[in-house]
Amino acid sequence: MDQVLIITQEGTVTGVWSDDIPWQEFGQVACHRLSSVEWDPARQEWVATDLATGRTIAAGPTRTQVLQAEASYYNALLASGTAPEVKP
Repeated sequence: MDQVLIITQEGTVTGVWSDDIPWQEFGQVACHRLSSVEWDPARQEWVATDLATGRTIAAGPTRTQVLQAEASYYNALLASGTAPEVKP
């Protein structure tokens, strides 16, 4: 999966969290949760829900698959130039 980073003119770096990126080297780190990944007993699968919209962004039989799909979803948003909405 490709990591997409957006760097503003002010120097703010936005991206999907990855332990492979040395975030602290960019400066002070602030993390915002964009989604929730939970087991849905009615559906019998893991579901990733966007916290700002309530929309299901990924679902599947394993948490690992859903976490990967979740990261791909947000990286695709960033690649399109759209910053994900952060729920206050």
